[in-house]
Amino acid sequence: MVWARRIGSRQRAWDLGATILLLLASLWVWRTTRVNQELRSALQFTAAQAERSSVLDRLTGRRVPLPLLHEIIGAEQGRDVTEFGLLWIVDLERCATCLTDRFAVWNMLAEDPSIGRYLLVFGDGKVPQFVPRALRGTTIITSVSREQIDTIFGPLLPNTKVLFDRSGMILMSDSRTAGSKCGWSFEAQVGALHGILTSDVIRSQPSEDS
Repeated sequence: MVWARRIGSRQRAWDLGATILLLLASLWVWRTTRVNQELRSALQFTAAQAERSSVLDRLTGRRVPLPLLHEIIGAEQGRDVTEFGLLWIVDLERCATCLTDRFAVWNMLAEDPSIGRYLLVFGDGKVPQFVPRALRGTTIITSVSREQIDTIFGPLLPNTKVLFDRSGMILMSDSRTAGSKCGWSFEAQVGALHGILTSDVIRSQPSEDS
């Protein structure tokens, strides 16, 4: 009986030790997985920031060849080329929700006739029916291919806006991923610089990501 009790005690000790080791191993796996997830998130954020910075550096100050620019905005069809042009480029295939934002600030730019506004969409997908009505005074362009966009601007993020002058020089630019929420409005910045809008409308919320 004594021998049996000793064996039982040892077995319980082994079982307890095995349970503790299993718990420690589970905790280590959980912790390692969490650290890996945090590292992946940090790397993805850094990569997104680097990609965005690269696009902005490439766009700002770049001169778009006028024949290509005029082809995009339809100048050959008799439309006047304004002093400035605000071009919103959306890849519908990669950013199906980019055209569901509020357009109030964009429409406020109509107060300045020197700024022509253009929405250029490409990729698989259809422009939502409400967009032509919502974007007042905006020329919507659907006839330009991805290859033409790449030729003119280089690779872009799915949601891109550029302000250019009549010579084709890109004065300001912004390019974002489908899910980015910078908390500030590019067109509000343009409006503030042109004296149409006050600067306090530029940022609507704290910056969340790129």
